[in-house]
Amino acid sequence: MEEEIINESAVESSEPPLMPASIVEVRTKMDAAAIVALNKYHQRHLKWLWVVISVAFAAIGVVSLLPPIEGSEDIVFGVLLLVLAAGFPFLFWWIQRHTIRKLIKSAKAVGDDSLLAVGFTVDKVCYRAKKGNDINEGGESAYSQLFKAIETKTHFFLYISSMQAFILPKTDFVCGTSGDLRALLFAKMGINFKLNGVK
Repeated sequence: MEEEIINESAVESSEPPLMPASIVEVRTKMDAAAIVALNKYHQRHLKWLWVVISVAFAAIGVVSLLPPIEGSEDIVFGVLLLVLAAGFPFLFWWIQRHTIRKLIKSAKAVGDDSLLAVGFTVDKVCYRAKKGNDINEGGESAYSQLFKAIETKTHFFLYISSMQAFILPKTDFVCGTSGDLRALLFAKMGINFKLNGVK
């Protein structure tokens, strides 16, 4: 039997389920941690690109330093490439951090006082989003209208468009389990539901 993740710090609420017929429901915060999780998922392939570029620079730099060296220009060129190879990981880290900060700053719905509740029924997905006194909205959608859904080891990312997603930590289920949601999404979304790093 699959071991479910349990987190006592999950968002607590005395409110009833989002819909009485909800099979699965997740209640979580729309905070900086959620943005970080989604951004890391999006940039997972870029890490390999930065590694390849760094290795390429390092290799060319080492070759440039090997004899025979015709002049000091070869040494300068080789050293420059080695410096670039060493600096690329830090550049990638800085770009990623800057991107996350920019996203958090521009996202008005993000904050510690936010609440996102997403309920899954047999035929649709319902959501309610709150943030203080500024945001209080909700809606519903048929599974066929969702763009895609991704499950990772720690989260479900439910995309309502190519650029927007509900970020659902596996620690914040208040009804049903991650296994229940996986089965439901497989049945309702087919090839538009993908597993990433999950067996």
